[in-house]
Amino acid sequence: MPAKILALITLIMFFLLQGSFISSLPFPFNCFNLLITVLTLLSAVFSLPAALSAAVLFGALLDVHSLSFFGANLISLLGATLITNAALLKFFTNRSLYSFIFLTVIATVSFEFIKLILLAAGNVFTAEPERNFIFGADLILSIGCEILMNVAAVAAAFYAINYFSKKLKAFFILK
Repeated sequence: MPAKILALITLIMFFLLQGSFISSLPFPFNCFNLLITVLTLLSAVFSLPAALSAAVLFGALLDVHSLSFFGANLISLLGATLITNAALLKFFTNRSLYSFIFLTVIATVSFEFIKLILLAAGNVFTAEPERNFIFGADLILSIGCEILMNVAAVAAAFYAINYFSKKLKAFFILK
């Protein structure tokens, strides 16, 4: 039981770090999504139930602090976790650095895509002009920056996990 309480406290600390510290950083660094990175690592290193539990916790906490409709972040995080786990089981079975990078890209893109679809669908039912869904260059730049920051963080976490554990394979493709 104490291990589960420690895991819960650690996940809440990750959420607080994302919500209070990372979001207040200047532009290129505030795009980093620690929650997606943690979910990708949980799904790849531990198990799907651990990642889904963390996704429910992160989604509920994000929805409490979000201005969008309740459930958008929860559904997006659960969808991204399930898509990432499906890609892990079907395509990226060797748990190398390359597979972690691609899993992070898949998780980030699927999270943002699902969230954008839900927000666009939610805007159909609301008549508030200041909350219109806008798809443009800023959105593409923000998602691209988020992908780069998440990939850099997962690569650093991969090497840290590889240093302390033998669960992962740090090999490179050589010609």
